[in-house]
Amino acid sequence: MVEIEEVHKEVASYVSKFTFALLTCEADERYDLFGTCVAIGILGQKFLLTAIHVVEQLINSNKQAVVALSNGPIVRLDLDDVVHIVREGVELDSCLIRFEQAPSVTEFLRQDEIYLEQDALFKEKHFMQGYPVSKNKMVKINDHENEQVVSGYISVIMKLDNSVKHDFENVNESAHVLFNYKAGIRFSEGAEPIQVKKNNMIQLRGLSGCGIWAFDPSLGKVKLAALFFAYKNGVGLGTRVSEIFGKA
Repeated sequence: MVEIEEVHKEVASYVSKFTFALLTCEADERYDLFGTCVAIGILGQKFLLTAIHVVEQLINSNKQAVVALSNGPIVRLDLDDVVHIVREGVELDSCLIRFEQAPSVTEFLRQDEIYLEQDALFKEKHFMQGYPVSKNKMVKINDHENEQVVSGYISVIMKLDNSVKHDFENVNESAHVLFNYKAGIRFSEGAEPIQVKKNNMIQLRGLSGCGIWAFDPSLGKVKLAALFFAYKNGVGLGTRVSEIFGKA
């Protein structure tokens, strides 16, 4: 059995407060899970940080986009009010959905919890947490008062490594981070942690737009380091938050 430190479980619980599922809904239909987002408060405004391609898929569905908050409420989203993060010649796949209509119970990540000290980024353990489609049985809209709409997030402990071999095009060292998913440890609430291997890899569909979090054990601090947006052949790709908020 794979052992993980108790502090890792505590970090996962902390991160889950800001990590929400993005879905669509339509009368008398099931919710459909499209991606994950991170709730962030910056410059006095409230946002949901996610991947642009997730928002585009939500729009193209021609259904109502909603966010499922970790404490239960379902909130409708206005996707006409999205801030796209753009850098010429570099794919960032990142955007901010304005979320001023958030319920008062919603918690938002503070600016000092965003990791902009990128020189030290690769020295620490990292966590990725989000909602995989394969682990979430979508309930009918009329049933969601009696059953959580999303129930299964996963967390992965891994090490960022921009030297890992990959099949992505146009990776930019200053803007992107890479990690080997097959070298990670996967766990979720109430389940035993396992070493990720080829024969037990959960597909990461649904995690696009989730956070990659840095944990500094010497300081006991957790900070958002990057935004996950792509995955190929066991390797994940994310955008550094220093790149996102340097352009927002």
